[in-house]
This record gives sequence, structure tokens and C-alpha cells, in this order.
Amino acid sequence: WLFSFCAEGGGLAVNATDLCGWWSCKWSAEELNRQAKDNSIEMDCVDDLVKKILKCFEEKVSADVYSFDLRPHGACCLSSELEPAARSTLELTWSVPSANLELIFECVADSAPAQRLRDGVVLPLLCAIE
Repeated sequence: WLFSFCAEGGGLAVNATDLCGWWSCKWSAEELNRQAKDNSIEMDCVDDLVKKILKCFEEKVSADVYSFDLRPHGACCLSSELEPAARSTLELTWSVPSANLELIFECVADSAPAQRLRDGVVLPLLCAIE
């Protein structure tokens, strides 16, 4: 599995792939704020939470402090082993156990994964080796 986080308009965009399918979700700043409140995450502003998640994703924080868990919703198989209806969503969980922080991003399958794989994985890799 490959996944990415990107700050977008004060919120977060999440993309994930198993190189067969492509899943994504976007949380606006308002949605991120609501999720933080629902999960009892205390923060001064949404930007602080976005920065904290991105620091973990970019490995600027010790890996034993946080975890990311990525799994198909309701299943623990690779997407190629699942029926299409079963791979329509997956969950990406970000947690910091010592601070009792956890957010679950539910990503939805893209209807054109081949194009997303080309644009999101293959072309950037080709540009990187030029």
C-alpha cells in the first residue's frame, strides 16, 4: 500500500493505492474541526492538527510516537482479492497513543483508478528518474 496526505484549503486530502485501485477522501477545515471535536482532540486551530498529521506522515516525528493503519473497510485482504463492492471504501487511521489522539479517514474508491495511478504514481516516478 502507498498513501499520501496533502494540506488542501486548510483541510486534508488523503489518497491511497494498492497499485490496483485508488481511494481518496478530502476533509475541509470545517470537517477536520468537527472530527477533532467528536474525537475529543484539543487544539488551538485546525492548522495545528494538519501540521501535526503532516509531520508524522513526513517522518519528522519519531515513528514510535504515532501510527498509521490502512485497511479495506470490513476486510483484511488486498483489493485484488475482494469483490468490487467490498473494496468501495477503506479506512486510514492516524493515532498518537500517548496523547490519546485518533482520526479515521474513510476513503472511497475512485471510478477510474488506472488514470489516477498513471497521474499519481507512474508519471511522478518517471519524472523523478529523468
